[in-house]
Amino acid sequence: VGADALTASPELLQHISGLSARQVRALVSFRETQAGKLRTRADLVQVPGIGEVAFANAAGFLFIRNGPEPLDATRIHPECYNVTRRLLEAAGAKPDALASVSERLRAFLRGRGVSLRVDEEHSEGALAHSFTERGGHSEHVASGSSANAKGRAILGITAVTASSVARASHAPKALGLEPPPPALLALARELGATGGRELAGIIAALLRPGDDPRDALPPPPYRRDIASFSSVNLNDIVHGIVRNVVPFGCFVDIGIEQDALLHASEIPGCSDPASVLAVGDTIRARVLLIDVSSKRISLSLRDAGKEA
Repeated sequence: VGADALTASPELLQHISGLSARQVRALVSFRETQAGKLRTRADLVQVPGIGEVAFANAAGFLFIRNGPEPLDATRIHPECYNVTRRLLEAAGAKPDALASVSERLRAFLRGRGVSLRVDEEHSEGALAHSFTERGGHSEHVASGSSANAKGRAILGITAVTASSVARASHAPKALGLEPPPPALLALARELGATGGRELAGIIAALLRPGDDPRDALPPPPYRRDIASFSSVNLNDIVHGIVRNVVPFGCFVDIGIEQDALLHASEIPGCSDPASVLAVGDTIRARVLLIDVSSKRISLSLRDAGKEA
């Protein structure tokens, strides 16, 4: 969900979407040797190796607090700053007083007939996951991991990719989300936003700046009878959440003390795991191998349809 660009450890920064290990090392070196030169997100392009593409992918995930640009401390991507400023101006609020924005912004939205149906189960932050406008129509999308800069993390949360769009028809229903209402779309056009998705993301970030967007996701689908390494048996059917996708497979949280490995060879018809799975996806898999000495568990998607 993001990290402080000035204080986060290299280990944490390596999980930032769009940054390679080499770029992380360059960022850490730059902030240590060029003190004072990294004052805004825009300054990230001064870091050797971080070009326009890396900046577009990573900027929404890197926070810079107490700097000259207040919006750098939010989950709003720099590409959306102009729209954000126009929204704040229309609501009679100021970027340098974000702590007091919520009341003015809610009153403005009510006056414009925009209702985000905020409740305890689904925060506004989740709303931005549910749609993107293409040719005037709403298409549902799910999270992915490639470099679609405009789709990536208006909230600094997730990315929209070709593969995720292709496999995402189930995502909005699973999250309890709906396409944007007409009043939101009308306001988006007035402010010059690319669509309701962009504006919804901006509003969510302004109204609930401290929220963890993962709170809007459904609870983990772990099996109740599997709570530790010793409770896992060969050929068990387990439910888990993809935590990391790598070229040779992915690591899956199945509710115990360490993640299990789902190797690419155990994903039927798959040569590239990232084309079919993304961080946050829930899967059902069979326990293929248990290595007691190293406490490693391997999974397979083959023959995972029935409980053992």
